Amino acid sequence: MSSDFPLESFSGLDPNANSNVQFTLQREAGTIFFNGLFKDGRGVGDFRFTPNEGFIVTMRNLGYDNLSTEKLFSMVTLDISTSYINEMKSIGFEHPSLDNLFGMRALGVTAAFAREAQNWGFGKLSPDNLIEIKAMGINPEYIQSMKALGFEDLSFRKLIELKALGVSENYIKEMRSVGFENIPVNKLIEMKAMGIDAEYVKKMRELGLKNVSINELIQIKATGADKILSREKQ
Repeated sequence: MSSDFPLESFSGLDPNANSNVQFTLQREAGTIFFNGLFKDGRGVGDFRFTPNEGFIVTMRNLGYDNLSTEKLFSMVTLDISTSYINEMKSIGFEHPSLDNLFGMRALGVTAAFAREAQNWGFGKLSPDNLIEIKAMGINPEYIQSMKALGFEDLSFRKLIELKALGVSENYIKEMRSVGFENIPVNKLIEMKAMGIDAEYVKKMRELGLKNVSINELIQIKATGADKILSREKQ
């Protein structure tokens, strides 16, 4: 596994030191002590993790019991603190699960981002929703591009499916360029999942299917009938 950290997160670290080094990463959940050797900007060594007992008590008071050493270590590396938990509380997440906290923090979900996302027209979003949005790279520009193409009443779940499959503004415009103007969202999802694009449509028409419909394209692709057509054409 690997993780990136700003140099200023560490105390006593000189990455340019060509010598034995000792330094620490100290956060509310505990401290990681590093001991090793740096040479030419690269280091190797061991580490020792010491949990913060006070943090464990505070977390217990917040409703998070039985935190394992592994969980506490992850809270250090992700910098999950009581201030972050309180930040999440400020947007209505009273007691997010540890998995939710890990997911949101790892993906950079902040209170500011959550407030912004709540205004995207999908109602109140849960921690899981925010994690999905961040993981998929969904932003206001993508949402607006979909709405501009006529998908005004797009549900949150359909938005996730479209983005997950890579349905972009260009893909929709290409399909429209070959005659499919008003493709329902469900059919867009099916077509993209099946690998049907404008080039595939042109190929089917070249094989004699001049007036092939969306449903027929999906059925042809799903059953492998396109391969049979190709062989017959040859």
